[in-house]
Amino acid sequence: MKYLWIIFFTLIYLIPSLCYPTLAQGNDQKIILKGKAGVEAIFEVHDSFGQWVAYSDVESGQTWDIGGPTFYLQTLDGKRVIIAEQNSIKVLKDSTEVVIETDIFSSPLRVRQTYSFSKDDRTLRIQTSLRSLDKPVLVRRIGLLSISVLGEKLKLTGPEYVSFPIFGERIFAGVEHPSVECKIKNDTLSLSQPLYININDKWVDLPPAVFGSASDEDFITNGEEALRRSFIRYLDGMRVKPDDMHVHYNDWWT
Repeated sequence: MKYLWIIFFTLIYLIPSLCYPTLAQGNDQKIILKGKAGVEAIFEVHDSFGQWVAYSDVESGQTWDIGGPTFYLQTLDGKRVIIAEQNSIKVLKDSTEVVIETDIFSSPLRVRQTYSFSKDDRTLRIQTSLRSLDKPVLVRRIGLLSISVLGEKLKLTGPEYVSFPIFGERIFAGVEHPSVECKIKNDTLSLSQPLYININDKWVDLPPAVFGSASDEDFITNGEEALRRSFIRYLDGMRVKPDDMHVHYNDWWT
């Protein structure tokens, strides 16, 4: 009988831990978010601060180390706030996403970044949302993805002032919005957007940023077109128009 009680209490405490996201706070640990196509987004949590630090293609054995603030915002007075200089208040993980929330008391705003893989199961999608902690805050500019991809050779695929994707040798990055300023310097990329909007106590979703890669199979099948084809595959998974409808824009990203 005592063994039944042990099993009973084990299930009571074990089942909730399996059903609810894991709160990583106060300990040093690594969190891995896995895409079904064999890629991983790697996060490090130190004390209460969590940050995306790497993207890995398990099959090819390649890992791209990610540095930088990931996100920044600029208020009307010209003050720029970098997310990496703040402390995360919580880091949540379940099987499909990692959520990092950060309070910026100088603004004062709460930033929520939700990391998940797109429908192609290779492209990491970063959905950033803002909410005021007090009175409305006028945000002038946002840096939706501002990172270094250590050692990667980056190139623009279009003008800086239009939302074209940024390509590396095997990776791409972009923002799901036509109005984005794209800049690169060595292995650093910056995708930002002018945004004159009042943030109040309701969550405001910003345009998602994406970071993806071409697989070994893509290169075997498509050769030099592998990265472009992998980017188009990501687009095909996100589009909402019927397959037989074709809308032409001056840039193929939007």
